[in-house]
Formats: sequence, C-alpha cells, structure tokens
Amino acid sequence: MDPQTRIEKETMQKEIWDARVKIVMGRFIINAIYFLFAYAFLGMVIHWQSDVFYGDAFFRPYMLFGLVVAFIIMAIGFILNYQPKQKKLNLFIEHLTLYKAKEKDIMFGPEPVIAKCFNSAPGYELKADIAYHCWTGKDNLHFFPVKPDIADIDLYFERKVPYILVSIPFDVIETYSPSGNKTHAIHTYDQKKKLSIRTVTSETVVLHVGDASQGISFERPVMDLLDRMQAGKKIETSTKTAPLMSKPVEQSDDIEAKLEKLKKLHDAGLITDEEYGEQRKRIISRL
Repeated sequence: MDPQTRIEKETMQKEIWDARVKIVMGRFIINAIYFLFAYAFLGMVIHWQSDVFYGDAFFRPYMLFGLVVAFIIMAIGFILNYQPKQKKLNLFIEHLTLYKAKEKDIMFGPEPVIAKCFNSAPGYELKADIAYHCWTGKDNLHFFPVKPDIADIDLYFERKVPYILVSIPFDVIETYSPSGNKTHAIHTYDQKKKLSIRTVTSETVVLHVGDASQGISFERPVMDLLDRMQAGKKIETSTKTAPLMSKPVEQSDDIEAKLEKLKKLHDAGLITDEEYGEQRKRIISRL
C-alpha cells in the first residue's frame, strides 16, 4: 500500500471512529463517568452507615454486588442504544465512501466557497438544505456536495444527494440578486454528545437560470463568488436592465438618430474631430 493510500485509509477510519463516538460511545462514556461519581458518593455514605450499624462485613459484598448489577444494566443499555444507531452509522460509512471516491476526480477551483442550497433546481442535481462547495470555472459555476457529517446523514439520505459535479453555464444564468434573509436549521453534536438543532439566519441570493420560473436560492457566498469574477465574465446583476452575459441591441433607427445628432454637434464645433470619430465608432459598434 502506497503512503497516500494509507493516509487516506487512516483518515477515513478516524472519521468513522469520530462518528461512532458522537452517536454512541461518547454519550455512553459520559454517562459512565456520571455514574461512577454518583456510585462513589453513594459508597461513601453506605460505608459510613455500615461502620455505625453493621461494619465492613456488610459494606464490601454490598458494594461489589451493586457494581456488578450496575455494569450489567449499563451494558444492556449500551446494546439497546447502539442497535438502532448502527443503521445510521452504516449509512454514514456508505455516504462517506462515495464522497471520498468522487472527490478524487474533482478539480476544485481557486478560493472555493461553501454555501447551502435552499431549494431543489429542476434540471440540476442540487438538493434543498444541502451545503455545497462552489467555485467558478472558465465558462461554468460549479457545485459539489460538502462532505457528509454524521449529524446530517439522515438529511443526505432523505434528499438522495448524488456526489457529482454540477455545472451551470454562465450563459444560462439570466440574473442573480440578493433575496433577503432566511432562517434554517443546523444539526450538531454538543460537548455532551447530544444531537442538537440550532437555527441561524443567513443572507441569500437567487440565481435565475434559463426559462425556469423559480430561481435557485443559495447562501450569500455564491453572490460574492460571482461578484469577484463579474468583470472577467461581464456578468450583469439584476440591478441592471440587461440579462446576464448579454448586451442590449439597439434599433437601427435609434442609431441613425444618434449619428445625425453627433454630426450636428461636430459641425457646430462643439466636439473635436477626434471626439467625433471615437463616438461615431462606438455608436456603429452597437449595430
């Protein structure tokens, strides 16, 4: 096994172990520590009582028997708690394996951002409430799902997230514009290994693609990404009247009127020959 493959295998094993700790092992260990502290305190109280009334002959077998019973109860609890979560863990391993296999073939662009998609897009394999790596290529806006986490694996399964590269050509993006704030849920495991859901509010942007009546909504970083390359791709936002990647075409009558007006200004000596020639070329170029 070459070093790179070994490192990848070890990394994946660590991620699986971390997931197992989050959903079962971690919580079990925390409960075990709580129990040991409570049992030690109870033992001190019983020891004090046994010294007063019964002596050590009562205390030692009592504590030993109680420890064995407690161990059996905790073992049964762990097994019962682990069994239903084993399916979730297997699902996570399956998705993580697919992600790792596909990620190798993806060439991420410079400075990719991470943004959540808020609605499914007809014609594109973008799923609602799933976060994506986003970056720009030569002629496309690219998306690839973020690596699944054990806290979100049920959502990935429900949405049937495909680990494929989704590309939207710039020439089909009509406009993009801010669309206010959106409140959405984030699933995490806290320090006590409990699954918690917290709500956050994010700025959003809507991409209007092709003839689709409904735009595709993302978190704000997608708009920042498009803004950074706006000059190079000549993208226009919805604050302008022209659609994305296109220029307005003027009617020939309008151009003739402008040329005639320009000539009158030149004949009247209000503009120089150089200015006249430059403006004339600019008007004619719009034909």
